[in-house]
Amino acid sequence: MSADAADFVDAEGPDAALSLRAFLSDQPPAVLAAKLWQWAQSMPPLMVALEVWAQQSQRALPDAASQAPALASLPAVSKLKRQISDSVAEVYRNAHDGYDSPPDLSALEAMLDQLQTLSDQPVVLRDLCVHLWEEMAPNCDELQYDEGELHSLLDRLLDLLHQTLIDAPPAADWFDTWMALMDNDPLGLWDEAEALAMVGPAVQARYIETARSEWQQWLADMASPGFSELNREHVRQRYLHALALQGDVAAQIDTMRQHLVHAHEYLILVDRLEQQGHTDEALAYLETAYGLHPDRRDMEERLLVHYDRTGRHTDALALRRQQLEITPNSANYLATLRSAVAAGHDEDTYRAELHAWAAGHEPPAARAHANSWDDFRTHLRMRWWLADNQPIAAWALLDSPDTVLALSPDHAALKALNQKVGVAALQPATPDVPLIARSSREARAFATSASATTASTSSAHAAPADTEPDLWVRAFAAPVGVDEDPVTGSLNASLAQWLMADGLLPQHRRQAYTATQGQALGRDGLVFLSRDDSGQVWVGGDVSACIRGTVTL
Repeated sequence: MSADAADFVDAEGPDAALSLRAFLSDQPPAVLAAKLWQWAQSMPPLMVALEVWAQQSQRALPDAASQAPALASLPAVSKLKRQISDSVAEVYRNAHDGYDSPPDLSALEAMLDQLQTLSDQPVVLRDLCVHLWEEMAPNCDELQYDEGELHSLLDRLLDLLHQTLIDAPPAADWFDTWMALMDNDPLGLWDEAEALAMVGPAVQARYIETARSEWQQWLADMASPGFSELNREHVRQRYLHALALQGDVAAQIDTMRQHLVHAHEYLILVDRLEQQGHTDEALAYLETAYGLHPDRRDMEERLLVHYDRTGRHTDALALRRQQLEITPNSANYLATLRSAVAAGHDEDTYRAELHAWAAGHEPPAARAHANSWDDFRTHLRMRWWLADNQPIAAWALLDSPDTVLALSPDHAALKALNQKVGVAALQPATPDVPLIARSSREARAFATSASATTASTSSAHAAPADTEPDLWVRAFAAPVGVDEDPVTGSLNASLAQWLMADGLLPQHRRQAYTATQGQALGRDGLVFLSRDDSGQVWVGGDVSACIRGTVTL
């Protein structure tokens, strides 16, 4: 069923189609012939179809290949080719006249729609598609500023041409037409291997013969004075396509082993050797290729896969250590540690070695990403520590309250790391009067003793008599949508466990101390931390009751 008939069935239903067909069957042949001729006069593809029908009825043409010369010379086909040429010329002429606006390709789209109606005549359709390609391709770079639409149009044309090759495989001499089409392809749309699978046995045989001849000639020319390797890759690849078409894997691999130059040629050979189970030889070629092309990261990764799979963990470690020293990110750090363990190293000892390297060696790119090497070192080792421990939150004890208050963190980066971070600093022995003097409404409210509007904490963690802070705290929680939290009980509790356990607090504050948090936000709060005889840490503070109520559950 034609596309038009199918559309009619979809729109009107099968009963309407049958009714129309019955109506046509009842018409006198002369009336139908007159109508058909009238329509064909205004529809070039229909006229082509009529002439092809007549030609095939009058002459015995045994196969599609032998039809091509006769059908290509039909008057209707010649007329349609002229129309194609005129349409292409008009598009380019308009493109020149309106160079500052996108070209109108609708006429060519319409022409493709007309050609597609000839899909039941693949020999004629192929000839017309070739003609349209030959008319468009030489000057299509003039329409490059509308490359997307142009590519779409030419891809559609190429798909139509490919289908004609499948439906009616051409004779061997179409090989020359094919080669000319690929040579006349400024946008590089032809895929030689893809087309080779469609052109049919006659053209494939011609391709194999030509490819073998070109390869043998190239090998012979290698010994000639002044020999140029300009077309080496093209001739080599075409010969490999021919061998693949013949299914001669051994000859294909043998050809690949010869004259290896480019990185991708090594990788293709490695793939083919692996497919045939030649793992050791594949690895040898991969190592050779990496030695010639050390900047190829894909080769590094392929080597690492081979080393891990074959148990060459020492080699894998050496390569990963090299990657780490060039790009010391967390992923390379963890991969290097895993390789070290697989190679028989003690994990903690090797980790210490890596941290010692970070402390004493500067990677080439370090200065571009840090204000100083000391900044970079701290940043690098902190990242590695986070990668090792994957904590829910990380604490840093800084040198002074001024440093804590002056911090301006990159909240987007913390969110990307999915990392909550707390910073703290001990109150200097000599009180810093300007810092202590900072206050706000909330601070004054929290600092006052319990009153009628203040709920006091239990005596187990009540405020020390001296409520001046011993510790200055800030908490950043971008991963949960809070850039900075004014007062955080849980974070202060975890901080207290660390400071008390490691003896980082002054002697007289190792059992109880006061922390202040929220100053940078203008919402100063005091948190009271204490540790009982069992080692349990308690956290509490005074609060201002803002809302009261009850809930019945």
